[in-house]
Amino acid sequence: MVKRESSVLAAAIGGILLPRHFSTLTRGGVVEVPNFLSSGQTNALRRDIKQLRDLGEFEASGLRNNSEQDGPIEAYGESDRLVRIITPDLGGDIMARTEFDDILESLRAELSSSLGRTLSCAEQYYSIYGPGSYLACHMDERHEDTKGDRGWESRSRRSVSWLVYLSEEDWEIPGGAGSGGNFRGYVRSECQTAARCGSHEGDLQVGWLARAEGDEPVFLDSWVQSKATPEVDSSVKGGDVLWRPLSQLYCTSFTGNRDAVSPAFSSDSESWPVPADGVGFTANELQAAFAAQLHVPLRGLFSATDSVFHRDDLDLEEDGKQPDDPWGSQRVVDVSPSGGKLVLFDSVAVPHEVLPVASGERFAVAGWFHERQQSFPEWFGT
Repeated sequence: MVKRESSVLAAAIGGILLPRHFSTLTRGGVVEVPNFLSSGQTNALRRDIKQLRDLGEFEASGLRNNSEQDGPIEAYGESDRLVRIITPDLGGDIMARTEFDDILESLRAELSSSLGRTLSCAEQYYSIYGPGSYLACHMDERHEDTKGDRGWESRSRRSVSWLVYLSEEDWEIPGGAGSGGNFRGYVRSECQTAARCGSHEGDLQVGWLARAEGDEPVFLDSWVQSKATPEVDSSVKGGDVLWRPLSQLYCTSFTGNRDAVSPAFSSDSESWPVPADGVGFTANELQAAFAAQLHVPLRGLFSATDSVFHRDDLDLEEDGKQPDDPWGSQRVVDVSPSGGKLVLFDSVAVPHEVLPVASGERFAVAGWFHERQQSFPEWFGT
């Protein structure tokens, strides 16, 4: 238990994470912490997963592959992973999970303090990936205005995604427990501004601007206060003056102030397009819709947060870039699922996937730290 005792001592003295880890998180990178759990803790949780599977607690995730920006929606079928949401009434090795929850709580408190976010441990689940299982590229969280009818329903949102691998120690060793199943994240070059990715004053990030000094986060403010009159809003009765919300895209300056990169707009604006199917935007259509709101010189520099330029069927060059990346600013981060390793990233900023497992079974526990959803302004509805 040497590693476990060392991690407890480190948490008591100076914390689990290093300053560079927090910088990586706020710049939209992927944090990798080996030996976050001891081998004993990792083995106990892996035994818990296997026991719960034997008891019939796991089931296929039931997710569908809707990650391709304009491609077909297909069921994963036999390539689906097995999952079990961890709930208070779950049986199995409660003691092992309680010990892990204590470690997770220390991590949550440290992230809350260092990132300035009031975080809660809101979601947690076990997963098993068998041979051929994978998870296609996706985002863990999006701006509420991009969710259609599901927008603004929840009181909290995913803020920081976390993943702890529970595979055997000999994973990826020839003749070992298994291979493949890497986490793959798509991250941007760091922009040397005051901006932190993910969110700013409650407004979530929806894209990036390719700047000479690196990619800069673009945020969407959905609550720009504007007067509504019968001339601009048919729902307003004659003589009444009400407030109506408009939207605006912005970046943040070196001083931390907002730098508007679009005029205020709404779905009624002439610049806002109509979805091709008349119902909802595809990912590519939504990216084009946001780009069309930007000031003209910036439109060709915009890409959505979920834009991925690298594909599995293309060989990466030595510098990790692909010729189909228009700005050469995106790079791939692959993380091998070694037992006890922690992975962290901002839920809003990092598209990611799990590559197919080549052999063996890949075990993990994962979840999200939540923060409160942005509140409606007091003037809304008045």
